[in-house]
Amino acid sequence: MFEIDINDYGYDCEGVGRRDDGKVCFVPYTIKGERVLAKEIEEEKSFVRCKCEEVKKKSDKRVKPLCPYFEVCGGCNLQHVCYDEELLIKKEVLSKQLCKAGYKGEIKVERSENEYFYRNKIKLFRAEKGLGLKKPASNEVVVIEDCVIAEKDLGRAIKGVQTFVRAQNLLGQLKEVTLKCQGDDVLVWFNFEKDVKVSFQGLQIMLGYGSGIFVSVGNDIPHKVLGAENLTFKENGIDAKMKVNSFRQVNTPVADKLYDLVLKNIKVGDVVNAYSGAGLLTGMIAKKNRCYGIEIGVAEHNDAERLKRENSLGKMFNFLGDVGRILPKVLSKNIKTVVLDPPRKGCDKRVCEILDNSVVERIIYISCDSATLTRDLQRLKNYKISSATLFDMFPKTSNMETLVVLDKITLKKLPIKKEK
Repeated sequence: MFEIDINDYGYDCEGVGRRDDGKVCFVPYTIKGERVLAKEIEEEKSFVRCKCEEVKKKSDKRVKPLCPYFEVCGGCNLQHVCYDEELLIKKEVLSKQLCKAGYKGEIKVERSENEYFYRNKIKLFRAEKGLGLKKPASNEVVVIEDCVIAEKDLGRAIKGVQTFVRAQNLLGQLKEVTLKCQGDDVLVWFNFEKDVKVSFQGLQIMLGYGSGIFVSVGNDIPHKVLGAENLTFKENGIDAKMKVNSFRQVNTPVADKLYDLVLKNIKVGDVVNAYSGAGLLTGMIAKKNRCYGIEIGVAEHNDAERLKRENSLGKMFNFLGDVGRILPKVLSKNIKTVVLDPPRKGCDKRVCEILDNSVVERIIYISCDSATLTRDLQRLKNYKISSATLFDMFPKTSNMETLVVLDKITLKKLPIKKEK
């Protein structure tokens, strides 16, 4: 063990300092300006991973965590810092990443309305004595009875599911349980190791009759056994239905701000929405612009087609397939804006190459991983970053949602000098 001054932040918003021998040390749950007693956990060639044993000199930004599982459960890693400082830390980390892509301009920050009780989805894993979340950088599960970053209705559902699973002795057969909520209504998806017979009526009574219960075995698609088929909601004038296995942003108020900024930055003309999922954003864009959504998932594509029908969106066109294969077929001189909203792994290299050689005027890139975002921005050499906005979709965690607007670089023609 050794004492160390924290003077920087790493990619996961953990504190960073240097040992007396000059080696970089990563110390989670610490704040810049603090001096801590660190214990070496793992030493690599160029850095050391440490655990904070004691804070010798505390930052005035340090606060008491609300959650009793903090530092044990891997769900959160920033409950020890006040919210204003948390946003500054995330902005600093994102700024370092975007600098690698040549952007040194302003990064706007959109706060979350709620520091806690904001998540509309949670996935719980099986442990010996109940359901819980995984420890940091581990597959070991910590049993939880509640989660302070889950919406309160979802927290009540967690307690009900926990009670039901224990009473029915299901822990030996379960793999994981996913819960989603929209207001009071909840969808619960039980994923089992093998086929089992269970009566879920007692659980539905606890959850309410507006809820739905689903079951799957292994990698099978979940099927409804009781209650509601979907959660219904309205967003930006679009009536939508969310299945238990559909993607939706976990922080609804922040997602509203994100979509508003996307719509604000759409140029006049046709639009491509790549990695379009269940079609919610494609539908929003298609209220005004002709929009082509591209999605490789069959279930998501079918959801997008249903959303188109139910909202009578004549300007919405959904394509099923790989973005790299479909994109060249839909790009034309009428396409002025391309929206990219890829999964955490980012865009395929081919997609960036296609866009970089296109005449598309604007790219709007939505990312939940600043590292893959930066990699893809570096590939788009013929575009410049016009603006960057950090949306705090995941308070109390190091995760962040980023929206970057890129515009095509146009080379000005130099006047031809005439010979005298």
